[in-house]
Amino acid sequence: MSDRPNSREEKVLRRLCLGDIEVAAKFTGIGELTFESMLYKGWIEQAHDDDYGEDGLRITALGQEAFARTGRG
Repeated sequence: MSDRPNSREEKVLRRLCLGDIEVAAKFTGIGELTFESMLYKGWIEQAHDDDYGEDGLRITALGQEAFARTGRG
């Protein structure tokens, strides 16, 4: 298992890096296997957005570290 995100994982982390909660459907071109892998690695977690009443995903501290390894974080 790589500790450096691939291009799809980087796309997800980039969008979540500000701490927002986003639904998976908003990530065009990102499939369920990518999200499952990132959940397994601990880079993202399931979260509930109380403002919008939606369940989605948010970045974790490990995800922030992984994003920093891309050189863009």
